[in-house]
Amino acid sequence: MKNDNPYFNSNYDKKVNKILKTYNSILVKSRNIPISPDKNVIVVDDINSMVNTQIETRKPIIYYQEETATSFMILDQEEVYIYMIKKFYDRESKVESIVKSIESSKNSFYSDVLPQDDENELGLLGEPNTSLVPVKKWNIFSLFFIDRKKRAELRERKRKAQRNIY
Repeated sequence: MKNDNPYFNSNYDKKVNKILKTYNSILVKSRNIPISPDKNVIVVDDINSMVNTQIETRKPIIYYQEETATSFMILDQEEVYIYMIKKFYDRESKVESIVKSIESSKNSFYSDVLPQDDENELGLLGEPNTSLVPVKKWNIFSLFFIDRKKRAELRERKRKAQRNIY
């Protein structure tokens, strides 16, 4: 029996249904998108990473379903972890557009605030300092590769930079 619904994608539906069934006890369905612009956005690659983050943070995984995508989110104090499953990769979901707008506004803010010196975030990794990389952008890719103390130092540098603006 063939489904005539243009939004039906059996691989997508199977994957989402399996996640909803498997992790039912730690999932919370949301009617709105609970992302605020003051959070660090961290995009996660798979549901296992989300579950590991949920175990560490002890926060529920919030999911938001649209016609063309399902987004799983964990809201922590300063971060929001997001894992998205999309039916069609050529269409942008609401969550994806919100994340892009937050990231673009943060990138422009931090490029104006943070000084360009030899001890920017790339210097922490020992890589050559060719340009300034905002703390937020750097955290997206490196959050799980640095320890808690280093993350706390980065947050404190960000707070100091924000205080100097006002």
